[in-house]
Amino acid sequence: MTVFQVFFGLAVFAITREYYIHDADKVSAHASTVNQSTQAWPGGITETDITRLISSAVSESTVQDPVEISRKANEFFANKQYERAAELYER
Repeated sequence: MTVFQVFFGLAVFAITREYYIHDADKVSAHASTVNQSTQAWPGGITETDITRLISSAVSESTVQDPVEISRKANEFFANKQYERAAELYER
């Protein structure tokens, strides 16, 4: 029984590893297209600069809707702006 469990575990590992390796190739291909599009902006403006400008257009202090606050906090967290996300999560 132990031999079967070890063999089964290794088989599952091999199958799932292949699955995730193929997904990583898709993500890296997408990342290269994103990098190409950010180089097209004049003046060295990056996509993160644009995201920051858009997010600062609506001040967090004026928003009172809990759903909107949560959405913005999740957006900041996804963009690795952890301090701003933490402030909104506290609200």
